[in-house]
Amino acid sequence: MKVIYSECNHQLWLDVAAILDERSGWEPCYWIGSSQFENEIRLCFEDVCFHSSMDAVKSIPSPEFQPTCPAVPDKPLLDNLAVCESTALKMMDRMEALGSFSYQERIRHYHRLVSYWLSVIEVYQPERVIFSTIPHMVYDYVFYYLCQLFEIPTLMFEESIALGLSFLRDSIDGRTNIETLYQHLLHENRHEQDIVLSEELDVYLTSLTGKYDDVPLYIRYVSKDDIYTQSSWKANIKKLIDIKNYSNYFAKQLKILGQKIRPPMNYLKQRSVLPENSGMSNIEYRWFRWKARLRVKKLAKHYYQRTTHEVDLTKPYLYVALSYQPEATTSPKGDVYVHMELMVAMLSKLIPENWMLYLKEHPAQFDASWAFRAHSARMEYFYDDLVALDNVALLPTSFSSYDLIDQSMAVATVTGSVGWQAVIRGKPVIAFGYPWYQGCEAVFQVNSEQKCFEAIEQLQAGYSVDERKVRLYAHALEEVSLNLAFEDKMQTVQLIDVATADSIAVALEAYE
Repeated sequence: MKVIYSECNHQLWLDVAAILDERSGWEPCYWIGSSQFENEIRLCFEDVCFHSSMDAVKSIPSPEFQPTCPAVPDKPLLDNLAVCESTALKMMDRMEALGSFSYQERIRHYHRLVSYWLSVIEVYQPERVIFSTIPHMVYDYVFYYLCQLFEIPTLMFEESIALGLSFLRDSIDGRTNIETLYQHLLHENRHEQDIVLSEELDVYLTSLTGKYDDVPLYIRYVSKDDIYTQSSWKANIKKLIDIKNYSNYFAKQLKILGQKIRPPMNYLKQRSVLPENSGMSNIEYRWFRWKARLRVKKLAKHYYQRTTHEVDLTKPYLYVALSYQPEATTSPKGDVYVHMELMVAMLSKLIPENWMLYLKEHPAQFDASWAFRAHSARMEYFYDDLVALDNVALLPTSFSSYDLIDQSMAVATVTGSVGWQAVIRGKPVIAFGYPWYQGCEAVFQVNSEQKCFEAIEQLQAGYSVDERKVRLYAHALEEVSLNLAFEDKMQTVQLIDVATADSIAVALEAYE
């Protein structure tokens, strides 16, 4: 069986592929990955066609596969790819460098990607495609959608925020194995019995019921002092008097210096340069990063000028948590609701007259040092349009999410981790996308005005969360998942053992 591997950038994946090839005849025919793993991949699989991820994103063909007569997408195909096109064009925000990527350039890039990956399918005729994670690098999303269209089985891992537990799924928007097992357990009335979880998962769930300040930083991503309301001279004084951290400071500066010397690895599209020809020099890249930080700070200032600091939590409201963008959590997992203003507008229209929508921006959206892509996802008018709605108020990012969850009628999000936190804390969720916790008790997954209306009706009727069913869903997650946490995400609870290559291979072989 011919298999294509996409974004499998870890030695563990080479071991997995070797096991599957030897044991089940899953022969790698094409591999898209980081160039630093090219030699290792070729040592394992001599006949595989290797394609650098960076080249794939830029629509540069693999040196080993440059079709002399590339496939030409026709009208029926493009009609069938209409949803893919809309999502892919928005996903190209990842490549945006301060207004550098026009619509005309994006649609050209999209058509090139469709043509190339259609050619790959026609020539290599893969019988299975394995993605290490949800496809969201534009090229892999186009490839994934073509696979769906031509009924080529796909498998991908999605990571939950629970202890790095990851589960297999065969599509971005389909039913998951967690849901299947959960529904089976519900049918057996297992929620009426004692539900045993691992000690690690039990501790983790308990941590989500505590205070906001006790939550791991990777979940809440906000410090007690909001860095965007704190003047720079105060921050510099703090650094100056913190003598104990001098060694860390100098080590960090040396690391930054090394990064400045090396050519920057990025796929940003330069202004007036085609994506496949773009490649910023160090000076150009640093200049862009400086302008991007200014852009994000300006956007943060605009947001805070429109926030409400006096918040009445005693009146009925929905807590609407905006997602960090651009990222896979909304593109592609949000579908059309990657445009989050559509979610807010629908809720604003449908909630009862005496209810409010309290919106809070994701703090990482204003942190250009943490994720420099943040500059491309928002414009000032995004917030202006939201506050123009009579029943909408923007809140500071430093406002405790747990206070907002606990006093709300429900939480609304596209796919955010705040939804999982909410059900653990006993609050229902309206999810507009395809979160990993879809199908859990108290999660209303909506994609239409009618479904949204029905969810709000149930909230008005006094819908309450069954904590036993939530716990049962956590049990189902643990039963079907592996731990693929290659990086420590500052979790304060002990991780379970990371999966072995053999356990991943077994999961891929056994998936139905």
